[in-house]
Amino acid sequence: MSEQKGSVQAYITLLINDSYLPGALLLAKILKEKFQTKRKLLILTAGVSSEAVNFLVESYDEIIPIDADLLSDTNDSTLENLKLLDRLDLDLSFNKLHIFNQTQYKKLVYLDLDILPLKPLDDLFEVELKGNEIAASPDAGWPDIFNSGLLVFHPSQKLFSELSGKLTSPETDTTISFDGADQGLLNQFFKGKWVRLPFSYNVTFSNHYEYLPALNFFMKEIRSFHFIGSSKPWSSFEFSKFNQLWWDEFNSFFNEEQKRQIVSLSRSGKQQGEAENLVIPDLINSWNRLTTHEDLAAELNNKLEDIKDDSDNAKTEIEDAITQVFPWESYRNEPTRVFPKSDSPYF
Repeated sequence: MSEQKGSVQAYITLLINDSYLPGALLLAKILKEKFQTKRKLLILTAGVSSEAVNFLVESYDEIIPIDADLLSDTNDSTLENLKLLDRLDLDLSFNKLHIFNQTQYKKLVYLDLDILPLKPLDDLFEVELKGNEIAASPDAGWPDIFNSGLLVFHPSQKLFSELSGKLTSPETDTTISFDGADQGLLNQFFKGKWVRLPFSYNVTFSNHYEYLPALNFFMKEIRSFHFIGSSKPWSSFEFSKFNQLWWDEFNSFFNEEQKRQIVSLSRSGKQQGEAENLVIPDLINSWNRLTTHEDLAAELNNKLEDIKDDSDNAKTEIEDAITQVFPWESYRNEPTRVFPKSDSPYF
């Protein structure tokens, strides 16, 4: 049974507009009906339509409006970093800081709305934190930092004031967020003060071929998938086994009419939320082609045969592939947070 109001622990998330409505509803359904877990809190802005709110009030235990206290940053260096990512819309992501101000709860677990829990996550509430430490999983793009899509923390008005003050302090003339969004700010603020959770709690997809055997080996340990980037399962027409996994869960909780209304709301009107203004070429993750262990073995064997059959070109191709391990090492005119397509047989 879900815990009653007044509990010291809860899950919390944030919805800025209707574009993430399908994710918000599925996340609540999984936590409430599948795992029968803690209370579910939703921070909400006026950008969410009344039609969407009608769905949300039935799914969340508490809705917290923040219309009068929207946070944004006008620091020139922060805006420049957002421009580098072509993500000016992510300025709104600073409203995630409001999660730290919910002091009516002693301990909270924050989840992004594009996270799909595969297993219960309540053990996160048992993570020991000292003072103002937070707990999070490493980011796949740069493992020395954490991904801000899943956080464990103790709310604190002092902590919230310090974080939000970074956005409004007139003396700030340095970069407060290296990526121009909440993840950069939180990593800079909590540098040396975060507890590393296993990557399995917040698995973000990578297009690099090294993760094929790792994914296969650790699949049973994965606690949640995180659909980072602009393409979400509910907004993408690309078929993949990961998108299908999300849709299987979504279909199990909503009937056809509900699904039509929910998805329609997420695609209607002018959206100003995360990733709405970003255009990234569609990429097919190599994992999506693998359906069984036998498929994995067959694909790897085929790659080995290709090397034997074309030994003269293999070394060059491998070197080319290695140069594309990180996004900034690939040959693109502008920076991007996703891996480009490769003609190499090793991707």
